[in-house]
Formats: sequence, C-alpha cells, structure tokens
Amino acid sequence: KTASKVIAVLGMLGIAFAFYFQASNSADRGKNLHTKATQFEQLVPYFNLEWAKDSTWDSSSIEEAVYAATDSVDGKLQNFTTTYLTQKVVFNNQFHVKSTDLTRNDLYEVMELTEIKTTPTKPYPSNYQTNCSIIRINPFMLHKFMASAQEPEGNTFKEIDLNNGILQMTYHSHRDGEATGEFTFGRNLLLEDQLMYSLRSLKFATGISFKCNVLESQANGKVGKLQAYRTQFSVSDVAAIKVADASYNCWKVSVQLGAEGKVNEYYFQKEYPNLCVKRTTWDNRNLELKTVSKLIPTS
Repeated sequence: KTASKVIAVLGMLGIAFAFYFQASNSADRGKNLHTKATQFEQLVPYFNLEWAKDSTWDSSSIEEAVYAATDSVDGKLQNFTTTYLTQKVVFNNQFHVKSTDLTRNDLYEVMELTEIKTTPTKPYPSNYQTNCSIIRINPFMLHKFMASAQEPEGNTFKEIDLNNGILQMTYHSHRDGEATGEFTFGRNLLLEDQLMYSLRSLKFATGISFKCNVLESQANGKVGKLQAYRTQFSVSDVAAIKVADASYNCWKVSVQLGAEGKVNEYYFQKEYPNLCVKRTTWDNRNLELKTVSKLIPTS
C-alpha cells in the first residue's frame, strides 16, 4: 500500500509539473509579444507599421486572391491555380492559435496569410498549404509559420515558431535523409513565403533600398538546405501593367537573393490595400492575378 501511495504521489507531481511547464513555456513565448514591434530595427524606416490597422481588416471577411500560377513540376513548366487568403485573426497567449473565447484577457491580433495550391504531379496531384501568422502591429514580424504537403510519395509538415527573438523549425518529412528534426535560425530573418503580405506595407517610393536575410520558400514537400540569402530589396515606379485583361498602376519591388543573380519581382497596386497583382521569380514560380474577392467565413 505504501508503494502504491508513493506511485500515486509521484504521478500527481508529474501531472502538476507538466501543467507548470506548459504554463511557463506559454508565458515565456508570451513575453515576446511585447517586444515584437522593436524587432528588425533596421527595417522600421521602410515600412508602415500601421498598414494592417486600417478598418479594411476589422470585419470578419477574408480577402481571397486567385492567381494563374506556373512552376516547374516533374521537370516541366506547368500551369495551375494558387489561392492566397488574407485576414485578421485573434490569438490567445495560452495556445497561440485562433481564440474561440474573445472575452479572455490574453488576446492579441495577427494577420494570417494562407497559400493553397494543387500541382499536377504524376501519377496523382500534390497539395500544398502554408500559413503565415504575422503580428498585426508589425507587418514583417513572423509569429508562426506552418507548411503541409501531401505528395504521391508521402506527407511533409514544417512549423516555424518565434521564441525569444529566434525562429525555430520542427519538421516531419517523408524524404530519405530528412525524416524528423529541428533547426534553429538566427535573428532578423524574413521568410520568402511572407513577402506576398509583408511587402504590401512598404512606404512605397522610388529609390527605396534596404537589405535583410531571407529564407527560401518553404511552400514545398522537402526540408532541403534551408538556404538563407543576404537579400537586396529595391522599389521603383512602373508604368501601368496589364494582367489578365486588366490594367494596374503598380510599384515594383525587386528582390535579389544573394550574389548569384537570383532576382524575384513583385508588382503591388498603388491603391490600398496594395495587393500583389504579379510575381516573377528566378526559378519560374510565377503568379498573375485572376480575381480578388471578399469571403465571409461560416464560423
């Protein structure tokens, strides 16, 4: 009986420690929320930190932008459709996910960018989805990133979280040599996958130029080399461009990844909310806007 009591006590202590560890870990992550606006100090002069505070994003609607996309699939350039969803979401500081209880006292706002695409791989198509959760008061501060891939050969999942100013990745890959693992990045790193949102908040003007480290796109089914580039950003005014029979007055943002001649170009509407209407990349992951609309979620 004594042994049973000891085991019971130890079990209760273990459960108590688990709850304490979870609460402590959530609190530690929560401390970052108060400092996120001061990260990337060198970028602050070039971005409008109030960009996402516009009332456009205060409704429950979701901006749906549908693009005609091209990419190299199975060694050939293929056409398909990519959809980007942008919306404001309220998180809670305990779980760092969308809160179902909006009366809590630990709520904070993020802007969520979701990319959804299906590519025509053989013998079955592949499905990809990424979610970038970006602090609303800081349009370049990534809070959380998730990517999932369902390919004919298997599934891959990647998550990147911000902890004490450091981005940390955990991954589960179906590919040989990758499997399950973790990776820690340095500070002040942008993800290529967040640029479709973050660059919309630039203080657009001809001649703006700055540098920052950028992690290559993770919207795929592999972990790969996790290549980060020292990247040059530059802004220029362009004449009206035609995309899908529509004409847009745009700012062009050129993004030079490293010193290897890898250049991506983004074209953003001059009118708020500065939607990206066209993207070209050095490796042919190109986008052209087809339609944009507002969706009302069902829940």
